[in-house]
Amino acid sequence: MYQVKRNRVVEDLELDDNGKKLTLHVDMGVDAILQRYTQAARVLSAAQQEVRKAPDDETKVEKLGEAILKLFETIFGADQTNQILEFYDGAY
Repeated sequence: MYQVKRNRVVEDLELDDNGKKLTLHVDMGVDAILQRYTQAARVLSAAQQEVRKAPDDETKVEKLGEAILKLFETIFGADQTNQILEFYDGAY
């Protein structure tokens, strides 16, 4: 008899900025994030297109930034996304 088991895969991602380090634990469970990722990627693509049309429009640039953050939250979760933002301390 054969058994098929699915194991949860969690990868560690280490960020290093001139010796300052942050380790993130990323759940690679595709099933859990696939639908949210697809939606976030669509929103990001649309926001990129809008910024290309009007690169000086601050509202559209802000929406692009929000879309990027949403994509990060989909992959890393809200807490780890905030840790990434704090880690780079505005230098992104």
